[in-house]
Amino acid sequence: METKYVIPYGDASFETFNKENVAFVDKTEYINILDKLNTKYPILLRPRRFGKTTFVKMLLCFYDISYKDKYDEIFKGTKILEMNLPSHNTYHVIKFDFSGISGTDTVSLITNFNHKLAEAFTNFNRRYPDFNFNCEQVELSPSAFIGKFFSHYEMYAKAKNLYILIDEYDNFANDVLSNDRDLFKTITQSNGFLKDFYKCIKTFTDNVVAKTFITGVSSVSLDSLTSGFNIAKNVTCDPRLNEFAGFTKDELIGLIEKLVDTKLNSTADAIAENMRKAYNGYAFCPEATHTLFNASMCLNYLDYISVRNRLYEPENIVDTACGYDTSKIADIFKYSQEYILNEIIDDYYTKNEFVIGKLAESI
Repeated sequence: METKYVIPYGDASFETFNKENVAFVDKTEYINILDKLNTKYPILLRPRRFGKTTFVKMLLCFYDISYKDKYDEIFKGTKILEMNLPSHNTYHVIKFDFSGISGTDTVSLITNFNHKLAEAFTNFNRRYPDFNFNCEQVELSPSAFIGKFFSHYEMYAKAKNLYILIDEYDNFANDVLSNDRDLFKTITQSNGFLKDFYKCIKTFTDNVVAKTFITGVSSVSLDSLTSGFNIAKNVTCDPRLNEFAGFTKDELIGLIEKLVDTKLNSTADAIAENMRKAYNGYAFCPEATHTLFNASMCLNYLDYISVRNRLYEPENIVDTACGYDTSKIADIFKYSQEYILNEIIDDYYTKNEFVIGKLAESI
């Protein structure tokens, strides 16, 4: 018997999940929680390959005005559709993705950063053809470039109705840190282009930017963001948001029931318990009632066993896409103070926990 659902490994589109019968975990209830936070500018961090990008794209589909006619189709069968929140499809949303930016000096980083901005502006133009912003002004500084966009939007909308989504806020900065600490300091320090970029966003919260949502992997680059955009609030450890990404055991069992052939002669609960040893154990606040499974690792394993139609030991199935994290953390470790490293190692062996925040604070 073949599964009738598609395994969404590596697919973060969200918009087409219902249309293509993709088996996904319904995280839409966290939109309601975001709406009720006591901040309009949350920052929410999680490890790589956890489902952050899918969540950001879900927010785009939910909040953006241009998706209004597709709302029922996209969110069919989800918890948020039943809630009928008045906030759905009421904002103009622009989404920035800062992954894949590279450069060996400030000039090349600014150029590539601006190309990422231009991609977002072009996408916004595509969804709102009457907006017609000039996306070719990449010779400007990033703060001037986005400032031009804000000024153009202010004339277009004549209302404070822009929602900014930023995915992988720290991706390129962490890459820079792992290779060139001096360059990292240059772009994140006072008057560095990254800090000025976020200062510009803050300036336009008075009359253009209504809300923001920022996500990334670690707090290593957070100082440059929050010192420029000091009205943003880090809600990473808010217990209400502990499970916004990754899978609880119950959510994983629901996926297994949809994705794994019942001929394997094992229950979904037994398979999930077997996977727990290799893929479970994440928690992001002391009050967490559930630990979480890494989403990408689980989907990779379920795809592996469903294709081969037999069970394998999870620890023998490694998601190679997650291997990149090991080398990146190793590179950042070399900049940390030695006593912090000893504390992290002690925590791991005595408490069975790895606290990335201590590493970030010691850079």
